[in-house]
Amino acid sequence: RARAAGPIGAVREPTRKVTAVDGAVFERKEKVRSCPACPPDLLPTVGPDANDANESDDAGRMSRTNDSDAGVSVAESIPVVERVHVQRVYDAVATQWHGTRYRAWSGVEDFVRRHVRPGSLVADVGCGNGKNLPGVESLGGCGVGCDFSLGLLEICAVERGLEVFAGDATCLPLRSRSFDVALNIAVLHHVSSEPRRRKLVTETMRLLTVGGTALFYAWALEQAEGGVSGHHFESQDVLVPFHKKAGVQGKAVVTGGSGSGEKKVATASAGGAAGEDDDDDPAAPRVYQRYCHVYKEGELVTLFEHVKSWVKVNRAYFDCGNWCVEAERIA
Repeated sequence: RARAAGPIGAVREPTRKVTAVDGAVFERKEKVRSCPACPPDLLPTVGPDANDANESDDAGRMSRTNDSDAGVSVAESIPVVERVHVQRVYDAVATQWHGTRYRAWSGVEDFVRRHVRPGSLVADVGCGNGKNLPGVESLGGCGVGCDFSLGLLEICAVERGLEVFAGDATCLPLRSRSFDVALNIAVLHHVSSEPRRRKLVTETMRLLTVGGTALFYAWALEQAEGGVSGHHFESQDVLVPFHKKAGVQGKAVVTGGSGSGEKKVATASAGGAAGEDDDDDPAAPRVYQRYCHVYKEGELVTLFEHVKSWVKVNRAYFDCGNWCVEAERIA
């Protein structure tokens, strides 16, 4: 869409060219947007042996490769930081988010073109507003998306007519070895502990048939060279501001008292901060803080170590400010 011209004599924000992994060229604005470190008390507490226990548990379950349901994850509560600073934020900003994220990234489109065939069953884990699935369907594939934001899922189902369901990406109600391709795009950087990140990798790979391939994208700490967003991260665990415009109404969200077991459907207003009561003035602009864990070079690949007996990392690379992995199920 053409952008309206600015006033005569206005100085354009400086830009530079960034080339994506598939050869597409983008302009990156040089304006730096700083993202502060996430307060440590917001992050879940992980014991010193949690990673070892998690790896042993995953290895034990997934070593039984003759059992088609081996490895199905056990449901756990979602950490508060992910519910308040990820799920509720996306419910509150879903409409505005959808208006600016209307198509798949070029690197994802390239992967889809290389791997999706007519009749392919594709799982989009953490599908957001569903922007990756139209490309799948245009190639004759059948896409199924899941997300934990009801606001984004409403856009997928009602506005885009996509096949989606609500769920936790670390515990998916889907049969093992049933999908030919899986997408996990911009999901891992919203997961707040290493055990949960490994669990998410395990669940995504569990869905694939032997020979099936998954693509993972996660935000990189290294943005100065090759990034397009203009963000500067002050830590690996950060809060990324999202500026919601005045008058934009949020989508329905599920809320409830802690430990009460009671739930109610409410409306996330534009003025209410995520995790707080709805603001009295829904027309007011608001800044929401999204939790992200950004990855150092080489870190994303380590999340596949515990499944190396049945998963092969075929490719790891950097694309427009993201670390990426293409992984194949081999057993």
